[in-house]
Amino acid sequence: TASINNFNKPIATGVFKSQFDIQKLNSVVGDDLLKFTKGTANVELAYRADIVAFKLAKPYVKGIIDIENADVNYVPRKLNFKNTSISLNFTDKDLFIRNIRLQSGKSVVMMDGTIKNFLNLYYSAPEKILLSWKIRSPQLHLGEFFGFLSSRKTVKKKKAKNVSFSDDLDQVFEKSQVDMNLRVDKVYYNKFLATDAQADLLLTEKGIDIKNVSVKHAGGSLRLNGNLVHSGSSNRFSLNTTISNVDIKHFFYSFDDFGLKSLSSKNLKGYLFSKTNISGNISDEGKLASNSLYGSVVFDLKRGALLNFEPVKSVGKFAFPFRDLDNITFNNLNGKFDIRGKNITINPMQINTSLLNMDIAGVYSLGTGTNIALDVPLRNPKKDEEITDKKEIRERRMKGIVLHLLATDGEDGKIKIKLNKNRDKTK
Repeated sequence: TASINNFNKPIATGVFKSQFDIQKLNSVVGDDLLKFTKGTANVELAYRADIVAFKLAKPYVKGIIDIENADVNYVPRKLNFKNTSISLNFTDKDLFIRNIRLQSGKSVVMMDGTIKNFLNLYYSAPEKILLSWKIRSPQLHLGEFFGFLSSRKTVKKKKAKNVSFSDDLDQVFEKSQVDMNLRVDKVYYNKFLATDAQADLLLTEKGIDIKNVSVKHAGGSLRLNGNLVHSGSSNRFSLNTTISNVDIKHFFYSFDDFGLKSLSSKNLKGYLFSKTNISGNISDEGKLASNSLYGSVVFDLKRGALLNFEPVKSVGKFAFPFRDLDNITFNNLNGKFDIRGKNITINPMQINTSLLNMDIAGVYSLGTGTNIALDVPLRNPKKDEEITDKKEIRERRMKGIVLHLLATDGEDGKIKIKLNKNRDKTK
């Protein structure tokens, strides 16, 4: 139903009711923005609009739009959703978005959202629109949402009958900010699995602010804050993380050994506590750019073991033929690494194990340039197991014959151990 009052300043009022296939919206919205391929819409809206000064005098809309069983592609970010349901409730000023169900691949997401002062900002200041989401999911596969990592793609528009509406809606998507509060039961990314995930995210034109992220992983927990800035096909990120009581074997396995070649998850055992402050580049597909990491890692590994680690075994089989080289245990190992692209600086640290003790410092390279000094006393640490005085243990630690070694690149690309003839003899 509709009526027009006052022909000198015509105002259209009425109630619009309809049920239709949602594909018909493609010609209105523009299928270069949102492309619907399946679904139905039920609309019941009361409206009031100035027919002449439609843009200047913002229309009044109140009512509900329900969309069911829709398949939709959000073109600028190449995101596809199946079996989507959504309820839009327009009040005098605000827009409430309720009962959303999205499915993308294996991921299922339930969402409720609010936009305060929607109709006013829609026409006058889309950049001030803040869409607040509460998001819940039983399982989320991050690889299916990498469209949010990339900058929003500009799609060449086709000519449409209602270009102005399409352009307005496009500006809202492009300029508005999105505040997300997430609770996810299970999060998957390649080999990584986390449970009880919580996060607060703010999506803007420039990137993503990441706050209050917490997950359970590998028997422990991870906390994270940071941001991601869009810059072409590569995205710059910075992260501060805290890791508590995480099984290091599963942790390294989940992240493909962090690019390390000689050390893998199969060589590690123990429980990791760590704080990191790192930055790097990640592609739109979620791939870490080679040698892009910069920052520092402080770690403490408790009740640990080094298992079948070939660089140690290659030396130990000659120097310590009667000691267990396959299972080297230690109660506590802590240190600090400074990461600069392909090079990882190992700050001076002491390693006290069941096999031997050593002091270590230098640079480990993911390419070429490894140069690590090792001072290794040959005395058997097991001889000091009965000593309880910590001062006496420290004094006896480096007594006897001490090997001064250097780990460097070999001609075959593998790490080689040799005598360190150029060591600092004052130490």
